[in-house]
Amino acid sequence: MHSLALLPAPADYLTFVVVIFFFVFVWVLVLLMLSQVPGGWGSFAKRYPAQTRPAGNTYSISSYGSGKLWGRGKGVRVIIADTGIYFYMVFCCRAGHKPFLLPWESVKRIEKGHGLFGNFYKVEVEDTIRKFWVQLPGKSEHDLSRYYRAGISIPPEAN
Repeated sequence: MHSLALLPAPADYLTFVVVIFFFVFVWVLVLLMLSQVPGGWGSFAKRYPAQTRPAGNTYSISSYGSGKLWGRGKGVRVIIADTGIYFYMVFCCRAGHKPFLLPWESVKRIEKGHGLFGNFYKVEVEDTIRKFWVQLPGKSEHDLSRYYRAGISIPPEAN
């Protein structure tokens, strides 16, 4: 009989559920707001809609940038295909972020670099919407060299 006294009251469960739903609601609103920033993800998704997800290896973006702004690529994934680079978000960040297929014509150059955790590839995109770059892991080399026709540049200090 004493063990029943240790169980929380039903009102405590209700409060917990309401708080969780509130934070999920706020998270989804923030994601929807960020997806609609002009020149951002939503602009690329409208211009380059992806009809289907291409077959291929999936790579995580370690960082991204535009001008003097940069950030960690948490939740952004890419698939390198013959038609371009397919961008999508992981499930928890997907609200309002439709996947898009950036054509190879928008890729200005790809440069090999070396960092603390090994080789990486900096993919620079120049489009009428926006200029930005993404950093892909070294294991993406095979797919990048297979599909990117202009060739990967290697700066002298990376050799």
